[in-house]
Amino acid sequence: MERVDQEPHLGLAYHFYGGLLARLLKLHSSEEAAGMAPRPSEWPAFAFQLAVIVGLGGLTGPVVAAQYGFLPGVMWIVFGAVVAGAVHDGVIMLASAQAGGASLTTLLRQDLGPAAGRVAQVLVLLGLLIAIGGLGGMVARSLAGNAWAGYSFFVSILAALLAAGYARQPARAVRSAGLLWGLGLMLLGMFGGGFVAGSPLGSVLSWPEGTALLLLLAYLFAATSLPAAALTTPRVQLFGLAGLGLLGGLAVMLALSAPPLAMPAVIKFAAAGSPLAPGGLWPFLILVVGGGAVSGYHALTTAGPSAALLRRPENGLRVGFGAMLAAGFFGVVLLTLTATLQPGDFFAIATSPAVPDLAGVTGFQATEMERIGGVLKQPLAASPNPFTAAAVAVARTAAVFPAFPAANQQTISQVYQYAFSLALVAQMLFVLAGLEALCRAGRGLLEELLAGRNGADNVAGPASKRPYASVATGAIVAAVTGMMVLADGGGSLTALLEPAGTVLAVLGLGLAAAYWWRRSQARNAGASIPFLLPMALMLAASLWGGATYATDRYWRSTDPKVAFGRAYGSLVDIGTQMGLPRDPLVNASRGFPANQATEVYFNRGVDGLGKELGDRMGQPSEAGLCLAGALKARAESIARWGGHPIGNVGGYAGSSAGDRRAGRVCGSPPGIAACP
Repeated sequence: MERVDQEPHLGLAYHFYGGLLARLLKLHSSEEAAGMAPRPSEWPAFAFQLAVIVGLGGLTGPVVAAQYGFLPGVMWIVFGAVVAGAVHDGVIMLASAQAGGASLTTLLRQDLGPAAGRVAQVLVLLGLLIAIGGLGGMVARSLAGNAWAGYSFFVSILAALLAAGYARQPARAVRSAGLLWGLGLMLLGMFGGGFVAGSPLGSVLSWPEGTALLLLLAYLFAATSLPAAALTTPRVQLFGLAGLGLLGGLAVMLALSAPPLAMPAVIKFAAAGSPLAPGGLWPFLILVVGGGAVSGYHALTTAGPSAALLRRPENGLRVGFGAMLAAGFFGVVLLTLTATLQPGDFFAIATSPAVPDLAGVTGFQATEMERIGGVLKQPLAASPNPFTAAAVAVARTAAVFPAFPAANQQTISQVYQYAFSLALVAQMLFVLAGLEALCRAGRGLLEELLAGRNGADNVAGPASKRPYASVATGAIVAAVTGMMVLADGGGSLTALLEPAGTVLAVLGLGLAAAYWWRRSQARNAGASIPFLLPMALMLAASLWGGATYATDRYWRSTDPKVAFGRAYGSLVDIGTQMGLPRDPLVNASRGFPANQATEVYFNRGVDGLGKELGDRMGQPSEAGLCLAGALKARAESIARWGGHPIGNVGGYAGSSAGDRRAGRVCGSPPGIAACP
């Protein structure tokens, strides 16, 4: 009889720890042995699962972990992916596959009981809404004004349709050829987008943020309403395969370029909060790494969309465990690339503009940021986020690749720009893969809630003989996505992505423990340690981290400059409430970060800040002055209440002439609603 742990695996952890789980779960028992050797290829399911995992946090988490230095992040990704993430994903995929592709909520009701299942259903729904809003906003912002991303987006859809057409053919060789043709077309879209962006077609594919969001919602509606095999499954599978190639390329490029690590092994923020997180290594390393080590969002797509692709249910542990370890390797590569950046440049590129005096807070000066921005021909301070930091790290490594030692400066600059843009587009497509799978899982959950039935067939494809239900639920999911993205103007949902994913991971690991207990005949509590220990760790991290987030945001007192920096971080939010157009507000916030706005405010007062904001937005000076007065009111409220934006934001009338003028312009009351 062939044993699971005697077959080729991705690595030692896959072989030994995966084999231990297989023995605990009786996967090599006599009744299942016949289905394991020989087994059919599960590469399509593996590619789908890998793309979704990376898109749901495997990109941002490892980059943000660099705030503590490179060593803690690498250790947690390696250790956490093995003992927590791979256990979580593998066992849930196995449980779902053996239940016919059942959704996470169905499994929770089966193993935890109806009452606990209902509570879990509410938590899953909240987690879905947070993830859909946060990820949807990321994709919409990535598509806006980026012709390369727009072109790659459309070509990936065409590649999926091509692969789906070939998949209908009975001959396996034809289906494989279709997959290869689709993969080639998708790679052509990714690598050739730069040439299209520079052509006359580039202006057509460069959309404002509102148009990008509408196009994204239209696509999600189509992808969620149609059968999974028509669009979602081939597209995500293709990008999973492309991601494997990109991962291999990054690893080889990193090994051959061998850039020195500029990031210290451990940074002082390991003991205290940093600009990217309010706490130190415990518990925030666990919270921020997310998809690189363990994330509950994986369970939403693993139970259903991914499990439905397995040809044999007993391969669920093998595929889920292996895909998570591959994602962990991806995280280590990405974190290593990020560690090649100077610490000051990393914090300047990755940190929100709402943090004033960043160099003073971190103790690191940005040394290369302006030079890199000049090479890339765009100011990096205009859109600080972890995606940009990762793209810069990839571009720097590509530019020192041994193939270009004798190249002139112009060639190196072109390589820099090309690699930077390609990295941003690849990240956008990964996130879109995760968002698409989540929307499909959301449709299954919605049909369960509305019809009170198992949503397993609904995530795999539309319910038979009920196409109208598929279209209706797909429209609802797309509409909810749009509402969540619009409601998340300040990006607050993005900050909740990882904490919410940790809470869902507790549910998933609890489900894994209950599933093992139900399968085990010996009822040996000691054998549940592989499930219960990581569950306890994640539960403690989520509770501790949630309390720290609440304390930092609502109760911790702040000095005036930090208070104003936080107030300015909500400039887009406040401005849209005042009726000011969104795009000029976004441009002003990106081109005029909080530390500069804080300087202007404290040096020149409300009048000076109002004039500056009006000029940057291209709006009348009265509108800028009104906004400056509202920001001052918000800052005073934050300083008074320790971060909680309580009180009337508008209608502020202070002591200075500028304050009084702002009060007259805005009205006091009715407040900000009366502003232009």
